Amino acid sequence: MLEEKDIQKIKEEIIRAGIEVFATKDDISELRQDLNGLREMVQALVLSVDKLVKSLDNLRDEYFAIRH
Repeated sequence: MLEEKDIQKIKEEIIRAGIEVFATKDDISELRQDLNGLREMVQALVLSVDKLVKSLDNLRDEYFAIRH
């Protein structure tokens, strides 16, 4: 198991390399909220596209009925 001095040494190496990889609980919570929001938007978009396709099918059927 890593000791505190090992963890500190790793942190110093990461800082020296200019890399930030530490996320707080708040950061992760915010990411989850963003992902949930994106998921809801994608679901709404899928439903909208489905409705559009159904409407186009109905219009195609009506057009075909008028032409024949």
